[in-house]
Amino acid sequence: MSKNVEFFPILVKIRIYSVFIYQISSLSQTHWQYGGSNYKASLIYLFLRKPAIYLSKIEDKLCKIEIYQDSQLQKTYVSLTPDDV
Repeated sequence: MSKNVEFFPILVKIRIYSVFIYQISSLSQTHWQYGGSNYKASLIYLFLRKPAIYLSKIEDKLCKIEIYQDSQLQKTYVSLTPDDV
C-alpha cells in the first residue's frame, strides 16, 4: 500500500510534548539542520493558560510559528532561522 507514498506523517514524543510532523523537505543548509521549505509540524500546549495549537513551518526561506486558539490565529513569530523563532 505504501509503494508510491513519498512521506509518512511522524508523531514524536519529547517529554510531555507530542510533535506531529506532517510535511518535510530538505535543503543543504547546515545551519537549519538540513531543514527546508515546506516543513510543517504542530503540537498542542497552553497559550495564556488555555490549550492552543502551535504550528511550526518554513516557507519561502522564513521560519514561522503560528499559535491558534479556538480556531483563530492568536500570535505569529517570524524570523530567518529556526533558532530565532
